[in-house]
Amino acid sequence: MTIPLADPFTLARDLLLRPAHAGQRLEHGDSWSAVAMTSLWVTVMLAFMILVLPQLFPVGTQGVGLGLGLSFGFVLLVIGVGVASANPRRSGKSNMIVVLRPLLATWPPLALVGTALFSAHPLSTAPFAQMGLLLLFLLLVGGAIGSLLCLRLVLDPRATEAAAARAVLGSAALGLGTASFWLAWSPPPWPGLVGVVIIGIAFGLLRPLSWLWEMLLSLALAALARAGVSPWVLLTWHPVNYDEQCLLPLPGLTSLLYRACNVDIERGGAWLVAVAEHPSQARAAYMLLRRVAHAGQLAHPLLFWLSTAERGVAVLERACDLPRATVPLLHVYADFAQTTQPEAWASVLVRHRSLLVEHQGEVGGASLRSLLETASGILRAERWPVAVAAVQSLPRGPLGDDDLWVMLRVVQLWVGAVEPEETSERVSLLQALTQEVGELTGWPGALLATVSEHLLFLLHIEQQKGAWLS
Repeated sequence: MTIPLADPFTLARDLLLRPAHAGQRLEHGDSWSAVAMTSLWVTVMLAFMILVLPQLFPVGTQGVGLGLGLSFGFVLLVIGVGVASANPRRSGKSNMIVVLRPLLATWPPLALVGTALFSAHPLSTAPFAQMGLLLLFLLLVGGAIGSLLCLRLVLDPRATEAAAARAVLGSAALGLGTASFWLAWSPPPWPGLVGVVIIGIAFGLLRPLSWLWEMLLSLALAALARAGVSPWVLLTWHPVNYDEQCLLPLPGLTSLLYRACNVDIERGGAWLVAVAEHPSQARAAYMLLRRVAHAGQLAHPLLFWLSTAERGVAVLERACDLPRATVPLLHVYADFAQTTQPEAWASVLVRHRSLLVEHQGEVGGASLRSLLETASGILRAERWPVAVAAVQSLPRGPLGDDDLWVMLRVVQLWVGAVEPEETSERVSLLQALTQEVGELTGWPGALLATVSEHLLFLLHIEQQKGAWLS
């Protein structure tokens, strides 16, 4: 996989908000750029803290030294824990994010608050100000721990399932920290201070502050989509496109995906797959799949596209494995995509025939049912005349322009030809058909290849018997 080198802004955004994507960038050429950018950022912050900040505020040498030393020591501890718990299946370059991100995001605010906390400035030494700075510092410490846990779960190979663990841990930490803060805040205040750290861990896991503006943006984009703005422009600006750590639901995302799929199945399906692969917002894609498959004119076109795309098949399989995935049409297309043995097609078609008849009135249902009825009739035939009779007995629908109709009509016209031809000529025609079928991807190509191989087998029998086809 080739990923173009990123500009500094894009690289910094990925390191802070899209850790999985940033890992791919580090693996494929951006590692030295990320190291150089982080080194420059740390150098600028050190120069600001040592040279500029004392000129702006009388924080004192002691405040700067303690603030920098304490914050940097804690960040090194976070980095050490991150390196020790890094996924061994990931390469060293992609795991560099556990070193770079704390230096970019965790250290600067800790250093600033720590410097203010230990400075001799009168405002900092006031009792309430000192307690406020201490609480803020501990909140940032907890946020750094929660951010490390969040990063670890987002980079997990089962990131979609890990999102549930992240939600449980974050909610539990929020409840425990709040209880510790309010119930144990009495001299000595250590239980309350621990509660503040735990609340910070919850904030690092759940990220509620960033969710507030992302939620408002998501609602605004959904409203613009209803007003007629192109969904492709809106999806480009949606938070799901640039934040892999947004855990809480983003309202309006499902309806925006629906409008995108309704405009263009291929482009909308690609966005649906991208959202389904998101570490935390996959639920929006699966909600749309259940909604469409249960009732909707998009059911056959969207599920057919997913079942013939490599990444789409994985999304279908995961949708069928989720709890409450009781929509039968999802299982039908997933079953088609998972059928790899030619001899299994006959039983698969028989098993799903009644459900496809039930959904044949929807868009794309007629062509799918006609294809499967034709294939089932041919695969059940033991002699060539039986296959011809089975195909000719099926109703001839209007010719469409999609791949299923085109390949179906080719098979019907070839098998149902009225004028007699020699068996050898038909064999050559069928071989040409098999080559054309090979251009189809996914299960339609596999099914029609199985059908053409069976027809070749029937023709071989007729050829051995010396029969003329009619």
